[in-house]
Amino acid sequence: MLKHIVFVFSITALIGCSQPVANEQPRMSHAVAELLKLEAVTSYQVPRAYIGKISTNQFTPVSFEYGGTLEALFVDDGDEVKKGQVLAQLNTQLLTIKLEELNAQLAQNKAQITLNSNNLARINELKKDNYASAQTFDELTAQQAILAANQQQLIANINALNYQINRSQLIAPFDGIISQRSVAQGANIQAGMPVFQLIKQNDQEVKVGVSSELASGLSIGQSVVVEISKTRHQGKVIRIGRQINNSNRTVNLRIALEQNVQTYNDQLARVYIDQTIHQVGYWVPMSALTDGVRGQWNLLIAKPKGENYQLSLTAVQVEYATEQQAFITGIEQDNALFVAQGVHKFVPNQMVTMRSTLLAEHK
Repeated sequence: MLKHIVFVFSITALIGCSQPVANEQPRMSHAVAELLKLEAVTSYQVPRAYIGKISTNQFTPVSFEYGGTLEALFVDDGDEVKKGQVLAQLNTQLLTIKLEELNAQLAQNKAQITLNSNNLARINELKKDNYASAQTFDELTAQQAILAANQQQLIANINALNYQINRSQLIAPFDGIISQRSVAQGANIQAGMPVFQLIKQNDQEVKVGVSSELASGLSIGQSVVVEISKTRHQGKVIRIGRQINNSNRTVNLRIALEQNVQTYNDQLARVYIDQTIHQVGYWVPMSALTDGVRGQWNLLIAKPKGENYQLSLTAVQVEYATEQQAFITGIEQDNALFVAQGVHKFVPNQMVTMRSTLLAEHK
């Protein structure tokens, strides 16, 4: 009898332990999401790249002032020259002969002037005693004036010949490099015919066409990056054009290199300029965006609900993107929280808890 009582009590105790406690609420767990805060900015920068070419302010065809036979060439393509250096020489043999002839005529003229002066002095003495006629005196006086005029003409002709002989040497007008030789030694050249093309050293600049929108935001002296032969150099804007090119609808810029660079005339260069776009929007990580319909992008916004957050899907417009971030518009929820990464793990209306709150900043 006692055994039956113990067995019944044990079963009753086990049944009582297996029954749930009344009014106990089950605890719910939510997914953890990393949330960032949206902060509006008024502008963003977009790096632009344009192709320009290197040119020099001094690209001069060097020629003789007078024609003649090219007797000697002292430089050739690629040679560096200094200001005042003799580049070429014309034959001056004929000019030298003419100069000797004129010098002889000048000596003869001086002798005639001396004779005329002596005769005029004698006539003056004879005229005092009425032994000389007035006509003879007048003829000698006129002859004196003619001889003086002839002397001036001879001196002018001699000076012209000396000038021409001096110009028979082709002189470098500035320090530079011979880019091209156009004639050969012994050639008979005309006045003004180019003999060399001379490029001034350390005077290179980059000329490039940019959009009028970009040009309107630039200023004189602004620094830019110039890439030449895969090497980047610093440059600064020295001129901004005020005329749009009709062929490509661009505005011409002139950019000076801030250091001496070994370049070639008409060599291509790539110019990098940051363009500031004035538009209100937000920077978000690329990992926060998901594909939407018809090419749209979506952002998961986290709205506070009690101690947790409820997710909602919001369509946004991507204005500009880098490998890490995107600049978006189409949303007006400054300081709102959004899911920064792992968006494929969440769905709209889902409740989540926040892991951390950071500021979305443009790097």
